[in-house]
Amino acid sequence: TARSSKRKRSRGGSKDGADERGGKAAVVAVGISEHTDFECFTLLHQTARGLELRDAGGTWRSAAVYPGRALFTVIVADMMERWTNGALRATPHRVALTPHERYSLVRFNGLDPGAVVAPLPRFLRPAAAIPPGPRAAAPAIRRR
Repeated sequence: TARSSKRKRSRGGSKDGADERGGKAAVVAVGISEHTDFECFTLLHQTARGLELRDAGGTWRSAAVYPGRALFTVIVADMMERWTNGALRATPHRVALTPHERYSLVRFNGLDPGAVVAPLPRFLRPAAAIPPGPRAAAPAIRRR
């Protein structure tokens, strides 16, 4: 896609570039900057390292590479987070600038634009992580 050919810069730390200690955070050049996908989930197969996933502790980890095997990385997206009321969190990810050739096969799995997305009954609980009201998929996509 056109998005993947652009080179973007992403700063660690806060929006103003300061890190937790008050100093300047390092600038990290990336191929595609940190984001979450807005669909339900994404399936990705890559031929070489490049996709990086941020874990719950905030550490960036390289996604696995499965050469010669039909195995995929599953990335939880925003609509799945809403369906599970936050039990499954959307996975922040980015693509590193790599010196090596790299191909990826990506399948985004989304919803009909009119689909109503609300927490499924089994995920409702008193201290809900996400406001429980239903939301149509299309407005959430347009906001991005």
